[in-house]
Amino acid sequence: MLLRWELLLVKAPKGSIEYLISHELCHLIHHNHTRAFYALQETIMPDWKNWKERLEHSLV
Repeated sequence: MLLRWELLLVKAPKGSIEYLISHELCHLIHHNHTRAFYALQETIMPDWKNWKERLEHSLV
């Protein structure tokens, strides 16, 4: 499964990959998608919503 994600991410923009990494790092502090989680994500990467959308479109 991991290899499959790696192959899909090759097509993704760099900012989208950075978003994915920051998202997973936020889970080290907040295990669920709570308001605190998203507040931390916003602090780390203010434009994360844009990169998330671009990631989703690149994987289609």
